[in-house]
Amino acid sequence: MSLFAELFTKDVLGHLHEKTLAPGSSDDVKALDQVLNGEHRDQQSWRIHFSAWLDFCRDAGGLNEDRKNRLTKLDSWHAWQQTLNELRVPYFLHRVYGMGISYIQAGGADVKASTANGPLEVEIKTPGEEPPFLNDTNCGFLGKDKKSITQNLQQAQKKQFKKGEQNLLVIAGHCLQTNPVSNDTDLQEALYGHEVLRFSIDTQTGKGVGEPTIGFVRDGKLQHNRFTRIGAVLAFQDGRPFRRWECPSGHQYQCCIYHNPYAEVPVSSELFRGTKQLIFDNQGRSLWKWENATNFTFRGY
Repeated sequence: MSLFAELFTKDVLGHLHEKTLAPGSSDDVKALDQVLNGEHRDQQSWRIHFSAWLDFCRDAGGLNEDRKNRLTKLDSWHAWQQTLNELRVPYFLHRVYGMGISYIQAGGADVKASTANGPLEVEIKTPGEEPPFLNDTNCGFLGKDKKSITQNLQQAQKKQFKKGEQNLLVIAGHCLQTNPVSNDTDLQEALYGHEVLRFSIDTQTGKGVGEPTIGFVRDGKLQHNRFTRIGAVLAFQDGRPFRRWECPSGHQYQCCIYHNPYAEVPVSSELFRGTKQLIFDNQGRSLWKWENATNFTFRGY
């Protein structure tokens, strides 16, 4: 019997489906029922990948009773997605970047990854998420607002990350129609600041003077005197499996990495070679590295 079948027995899945039939059943429950009981080929394919994440988490020592309970509680889409990201993000780091993964059991970050530059502490956050619209592939992602992202930064800085360590914060979402890694304005503004349009006006005539210019206000949360334990932030999205006739057994992931120019211990961009990254030179000027590389497709499990 597979690990998936051990956790999600016929009784568990049957009870979940029964809850969807009750008056006033929540969208969270209906969405979970679609994911775990749905008969569409995309849902069936997705569960094969889910099973691979479960096996990997178990083998890496992370499938403890707490995670099992959170996975099988099945009453909150957001809470379930947070637990799910604790499985699939480490799997992604291992498969794409070859990192060794071990789960941290007693406080601190979620996992420790072994890299060519030494251990990397990884904390995984799912800021906020709505269940997908029924009979559609869309879903909302509430956590992209600056307030939610800032709360994740504060939690990682104060509770999870230790001083003097390589630390990576993962902001994980699941919004298939809105790509959070190619135009992640709120995340960039929360981390670094925002652009402004500057222009001068003649107080006598009320007319503009000269050409307007675009400036940048560095009022983001990453500053030289705060959030310095965070080496980089990885925006992660688990994409929808391709249709079977296009890419049998394929599954797509997307990510983008934002480096902290004030990090106590910087995270090397070479650890994520080939991934779109926002990095900074010695003068603090930002530039994109591997700008067009965001998608990773696994042809198999």
